[in-house]
Amino acid sequence: MSLEREGKVYHLFDASRMAMGDITQQAVRLLQGKHKPTFRRNEINRSDIVVIVNAGQIQLSGRKKLYKQVKYHSGFIGGLITRSYKEMMTEKPEQLLHWQIQKGLPKTKSRKSFLEQLHVFRDYEHCFMDSLPSFVPPEATVDAAYDYDMR
Repeated sequence: MSLEREGKVYHLFDASRMAMGDITQQAVRLLQGKHKPTFRRNEINRSDIVVIVNAGQIQLSGRKKLYKQVKYHSGFIGGLITRSYKEMMTEKPEQLLHWQIQKGLPKTKSRKSFLEQLHVFRDYEHCFMDSLPSFVPPEATVDAAYDYDMR
């Protein structure tokens, strides 16, 4: 869902309804501004903000939850840390999704500014409730969300 407010376009994703790869691919495309006809590689897109809610209920296809791993280094000798996706999903699912999107962005100086426009939240509650009032929670029915005739 997209909503334009005060010159900024907010793109809201519900992670409980999509697979991780789909959300990652769409978020990277929106953060870079590749969906706009005025896209230029040397200009940073500051008008699009990506908000992802329900990261704790994200879906993984196949057996990725059991076999895929996140590896990072602490900076000390012998400091390689390996965690499975299952551990990350129980402890910090928003960090896992943020890490996936970070890996999809270009490895340049502009990556940091792209990530400033990304906001990932574990639950439905987020700090953009005032800016995005028309988001329909997953508990709401389709009939309650739309008040128009289906003729």
